[in-house]
Amino acid sequence: MAPNTGDSGSVNQGGAKYFMASFRVDGITGHMASPNISKEYACLPVCRGDCTRFTKEANMSPVKPWPVPDRVPGEDRLYGGGLYVDLVPAATFGINCRKVLTKYQWSRLSRGLKARVDFTCEFCGMPEVPDRNIYHVTHERFSYDEKTGIQRLARFICSCRRCDEFTHFGHALVFGGVPELILGHALVVRMLNPDDTTTMEGLEAEAVAAFEVRKRRQSINWTVDLSILAGTGVPVRAEDLILAAPIESGSVATQ
Repeated sequence: MAPNTGDSGSVNQGGAKYFMASFRVDGITGHMASPNISKEYACLPVCRGDCTRFTKEANMSPVKPWPVPDRVPGEDRLYGGGLYVDLVPAATFGINCRKVLTKYQWSRLSRGLKARVDFTCEFCGMPEVPDRNIYHVTHERFSYDEKTGIQRLARFICSCRRCDEFTHFGHALVFGGVPELILGHALVVRMLNPDDTTTMEGLEAEAVAAFEVRKRRQSINWTVDLSILAGTGVPVRAEDLILAAPIESGSVATQ
C-alpha cells in the first residue's frame, strides 16, 4: 500500500502522520520526525553518496514482490525486540540470503518481506516514500549460540535507512556516517516508547558493549543456519542453507 501524501510537509499512512519538515545540517538534507526533537537529534538524511545499498534497493522497486506468508515457518517475528546495534562477526560477514540467492530472487523476496508490513519500518514506523527517494531495506537478524557456534537466521525486518545505520553501526561509520546523527535517530526511536529511559550516553555505552560482544565472538568457528529461508518458498538448495564460515583473525570488522 503506497503512502498518501497529505498536507505540505507530512506523510499519512494507516492513520499515522509523519512530519517531514525539511532542513539542511552541514550540507545534508533531512527532515524532522517530530517538532519536539532538536534538529541535531532528528536529522534523517534521505540519501548521501554512501547509500549505494539503498539505491540498489530502490532500483528493485519495479520487481514483483515474492508472496511471503505473514509467518514464515521457523521465523520468530519478535526475536530480539526493537532497535539495537547488531554486529556480525568478521568470519560470517556476507554469509546471508544474498549469498545463496540470485539478485533477482533476493529482489523479489526483499520486496515481499517489506510488502507484508506495508513497506513500513518495523523499528520507527516510517513508511517508504518513493517520491522523496526514501526506500527501506530488509534486515536479517541472527541469533548466536556461542556454545554450539550456530549463527541462526531468526527473523526478517523491514528497516528504514536511519535505523539500519544504527543497526550496522560499524559499517555506517566506515562509510562516512555521522555518529551524532545515527545515535540521535536511535534516541528518537527509543523515545517513541514512553517506558524507555535511554539517554545519548546510554546509546553510546550500548554501542561500545556491542563491539565488545563482537570481539568476543571473533574466535568462534561459526556455522550459519539459513533454514528459515526455505519457508519463504523461494527455490534454494538444501546444501546452501547451512554454511560453515572460516575463522578470521585481525581487524575488528565493519558491520
